[in-house]
Amino acid sequence: MDVFCRKFVLEKLVNCDVSLGVVVMNKAHVNGNLRDDPSRLYNWCVVHNIMLSLLPSIEAGNRVHMVFDKSLPNWRIKEFNDYVENKASYLLFSEKKVSFSYDNISSEHITSETEPCLQAVDTVAGAYFQKYEHGNDEFVRIIEDKVGAFKYLWRK
Repeated sequence: MDVFCRKFVLEKLVNCDVSLGVVVMNKAHVNGNLRDDPSRLYNWCVVHNIMLSLLPSIEAGNRVHMVFDKSLPNWRIKEFNDYVENKASYLLFSEKKVSFSYDNISSEHITSETEPCLQAVDTVAGAYFQKYEHGNDEFVRIIEDKVGAFKYLWRK
């Protein structure tokens, strides 16, 4: 994506009623068993952190629908969706002592080319990639006021 398009999308996001969450991870510092299995890494990095940020909404009884870029084979998507539901149930009970209704959460996996919101998320990810890989925070500065949750994962 060229600089003009990246800035254009990020500036549009700034004008939306949206709060962004960002998880940045240095893959070189992640345990080898996670790094070598992208599905497990995705589960640990994305699902755990998303679920933690969504707990208040789920606990309040709101329906949560998550859209993911379709990067997994179909059999792995089912496994992933089950993991999402189990993680939500586990975290709600262990953190809040609240029972979980599977009707309140759903996941969808679609190609980013067909979903504008995923394209916007890819642009946000690109902004953070520029900051952490190239020291260029010009794009992050555009959206930093929209980032309500930020986590930098580094653990080995």
